[in-house]
Amino acid sequence: MGIVFRQGAINTAILFAGILIGFVNEFLLLRNLLDEEQVGLIKLLLAVTAVFAQFGALGGINTLLRYFPYFRNKETQHGGALFGFLAIGGAGFGIVALVLWIFRGAVEARFAENSLLFTQYYALLYPLILFSLNFLLLEAYAKSNYRTIASAVLQEVVLRLLITLAVGLYAFGWISIHQFYLAFTAANCMVTVLLAIWIVRTGDWLFKPVAGFFKGPLFKQMLGFGFITLLSNFSARLYTSIDSIMIGQQIGLGAVAIYMTGSYLSSVIMAPGRSLIRIASPLVADHWKNNNMTAMNKLYRQVAVNSFVVSSWVFLVLYASTGALFSLIPASFAPAISVFAALGIARIYDMATGINGTILATSSKYHFVAIGNLLTAAVAIGTNIWLIPRYGIQGAALATLITILSTNTLRVLFVYRAFGLFPFSRNILGAVFAAALAWGVLEGLMRLTGGTGNVWADAVLGSLLVSLCFLGIILPLRVSEDVHERLVKLWKRFGPKD
Repeated sequence: MGIVFRQGAINTAILFAGILIGFVNEFLLLRNLLDEEQVGLIKLLLAVTAVFAQFGALGGINTLLRYFPYFRNKETQHGGALFGFLAIGGAGFGIVALVLWIFRGAVEARFAENSLLFTQYYALLYPLILFSLNFLLLEAYAKSNYRTIASAVLQEVVLRLLITLAVGLYAFGWISIHQFYLAFTAANCMVTVLLAIWIVRTGDWLFKPVAGFFKGPLFKQMLGFGFITLLSNFSARLYTSIDSIMIGQQIGLGAVAIYMTGSYLSSVIMAPGRSLIRIASPLVADHWKNNNMTAMNKLYRQVAVNSFVVSSWVFLVLYASTGALFSLIPASFAPAISVFAALGIARIYDMATGINGTILATSSKYHFVAIGNLLTAAVAIGTNIWLIPRYGIQGAALATLITILSTNTLRVLFVYRAFGLFPFSRNILGAVFAAALAWGVLEGLMRLTGGTGNVWADAVLGSLLVSLCFLGIILPLRVSEDVHERLVKLWKRFGPKD
């Protein structure tokens, strides 16, 4: 697990570099230069795009990753895999475009009252979805050729820099708001073009149809697997986007902007856990191959406790800094703080149990991933329908919290019953106690003293306080050996010398 933690730390550092650029865009630029409805339009367009791009891929992303080894041979143009899967994506986009065209009137009627601006820029969905689904397929193709860096750089860094450029042009009055929306759309399309150009330059662009790709027993296997992954990926994406879509329809674009501010901050919490899960995934496959369930359970528990510890600490520091962070944007975004608190707790639990999805997806019971995701989407839709009319954006955050706590718990219990694997040990109880105590101490002191009167001083002192409380408990208890070892090394390197 030590190597997983070390590599996860490196990947997290790279991801946080992208988050830093995103922070400049989200907090310093977009929310200060655009009004709430204009920000909400961007977020709603991206949410709808994410759902339909996943559907338009028709399960081709995971299918390409899984079956490409059967095609890998440059002399045969990789069996026509690139052409075949992009053709499938083209067919999927045709279906999506037809659906968007047929139901445009109904959609505009539903959104016209609260989100009129969305109906005016509805047509931007077509290029956004087309290029997004092709980016997903090209990214899978590049990964299948063992090239993983370019797509990450384009998505995490280049895209955000292009958005920064577009915002800058608007800020200086060189383009209108209408032209900014077009530039924003072009930036999202450009990264797909750049990824295609990069694949060409690597010599992997083998775009030639090969007879037999759409025939034979292998293609029938891919159809079956693709259908399952289509249900799984589409429902997973629907679950992550349904809150902002329903807020836009029922409340308005301004509410979407406020809600997505809290959601953006909560996504930062997930970065460390996602890196750990990404690095641990190959080890899960190895343990399945060797049928080493003891090692699997040990990995499961270590990823859970490490993800919980790091994600909890990031949440506590961000929560202590909300006053300073929200001082950078208009006061109307303040309700996003409560959204962040609810979503933050949900994300921590999601990260602590996140590897169960990897275990299921690489097991003989992989089809239960689709069932689980469909159930998650159903719970998300139901709770949002119930809570948004009653509590607004806080209701949407509560719906997400309920969805993650309930469905992830069911997934944990299913993995335990099916394979005898359980992520939680006594160590994680110490981490939960430490996080709760640190949060309680911070809240208690802020309510008693009212702070220093300076939001930045409050942020610094609050971050130090929660860090001392949290780390002061988990280190003596040795809740996580990996975290303990890493912090001891940092202390020896940068701490005071005798």
